[in-house]
Order: sequence, then C-alpha cells, then structure tokens
Amino acid sequence: MSFTPIFRGSTGLNTVIDPLRLPYDPETGILSLAAATNVVVDDSGMIKRRKGYTRVQEGSWHSLFYDGSDCVGVKDGDLCVIAEDMSYTSIRSGFSSRVSYAQVNDSIYYTSPDLFGIVKDGIHISWEAQEYVGPDTDREFAPPFPANHIAFHLSRIWLALSNFVVASEPFGWSWFDLHRSTILLDSYVRMIKPVKDGLYISTDKKTYFLSGSQPEEFSLRMVADYPAIEFSAAQQYVEALEIGMDDPGLCALWASEKGVCLGTPSGTAINLTRDRVVYPDEGTRGAGLLADYNFIHTINE
Repeated sequence: MSFTPIFRGSTGLNTVIDPLRLPYDPETGILSLAAATNVVVDDSGMIKRRKGYTRVQEGSWHSLFYDGSDCVGVKDGDLCVIAEDMSYTSIRSGFSSRVSYAQVNDSIYYTSPDLFGIVKDGIHISWEAQEYVGPDTDREFAPPFPANHIAFHLSRIWLALSNFVVASEPFGWSWFDLHRSTILLDSYVRMIKPVKDGLYISTDKKTYFLSGSQPEEFSLRMVADYPAIEFSAAQQYVEALEIGMDDPGLCALWASEKGVCLGTPSGTAINLTRDRVVYPDEGTRGAGLLADYNFIHTINE
C-alpha cells in the first residue's frame, strides 16, 4: 500500500506566486508557504514556532547599538548606556531623531541630525575639532559635524549628510577635507555600510559600491537600481564561506524595497528574496539584526 505525504516540510515563504500555484512536491511533501506568522523554517525545512519575548524596559526606545564595548540606545530622547542586567544610565539628552553609530577601537562615535559625540567607558565625550598635527600643508580641514549616518572604514570615519558622503583623514577622526574627500550622490543618502573592499552606499534612488583607498582613487558604481531601507542594515556580518559562497570574507546584510540584500566583500550586491517575497512599496525606514543566520528586520513607512 502506497502513501502520498501531505506535508513534511517547507522551502519557506513565497508571496510572488499565486497561492493556488505554489510549488508542491507530492513525492516529498515539501511545499512553499503563502503566509507565515511568527515561525522559523530551518535548513531541514522544518517549521518551528518563533521564540517569544519578554519586556525588560518600558519607554520609547530606538537606535540600539552594540559592537563589543558599550551597549547604547535612545530612550525618550536620552542617549543611554545599557548594562548586562538591562538597567540603563542616561548620559546625554536632546535627541529627536534616529542615531547612527560606528565602533572605533574601544569608543563609539555617534551622530544624528541634532547631536554627535563619542561614548567611551560608559560616559559621553565631546567630539571636537583638534589642532592639525602632521606634514605642512595648505589644505583646510573642517571639524566634525552632525550627520545622518556614520561608518568606519580604512582607518577613516565617514559621515553622510543630505546627498553627500565625506571621509575624515586616516586616523585623524576630527579632520574633514570637504574639498578633497567628499563624494556627491544623486539624492539623500540612506545607508553607508563598510565591507573589506569598500562601502555600500544607498541613496533614495539606487545602491552603489564605493571602492578605493585614497580620495583620488575613489570609484563609485551602481550595484542595484533600487534603494536600501534606511537603518535596516544589520550591525553584524555573515561569513561568506559559511553560507556556501566562494568569495571569503564578511558580507553585509540590509533590507531594500525589493527584498533582503547581501553585499559581498568585493562589492557584489545579491538580492536573496526578490523571487520569493514581495516587499511593500511605501516602506522607507526600518531596523535589522542578524541572529545566528536569521536576518530579522522591520519596515516602516
């Protein structure tokens, strides 16, 4: 007597194909899901209920960040340092916008359209202009300034404001040559995400890869004709070899208007979900994190 398996596992969510035509293999009982809520599909195709959560703090929190030193976030307009027991200490007030961070050695450099500074050893430090030290030069350097996004790459701090990105001097994180080290883009910059060979930069229109180690060598090329969701890039990276890629190194992850994107170390952007999941057109901002190999992200209007 033969049996036809009804269901043994899933290949995951698929909202691109009409639910009536979703792939189903009667030999194996493997099918795609037309809808899914609070579940995880593991590598074997098994569907598991997603773990729940427990509220540890009240209040309006956003802009959480951790990369090896302090854990920080903004609660009710205050920048806070969060301890391991989930208690917190406010170190600066007056934040009305999302905050972007970059870990530089044991310090966190941060910026928002309103305020910028440094967090080190659980305290706030002013990020101020410093007197130039180095070879004689007639170049002019601007001090640090509030920006929308920040990144650390090639021993430089990179700031994005409006439609331009500017790099600091190498190891001179308070010196910005606006004339020599500024890259103009086509519209507002939503994301700057570093990898080994360069920076993924998204504007309101497209996504680019910036390569080169010196301003005179900077080269910008488009890698996607659609933008990233602002603030959706995961702080964590995924090792390329561990997910079956031939190009070793740490890969970036972010959400876009067309799906989840993976950025290889050498500057290739791969859309992982475009053929399986339809993303909302109205989403422009969000958040993202990598938990094991699960990229968890949100999309807001």
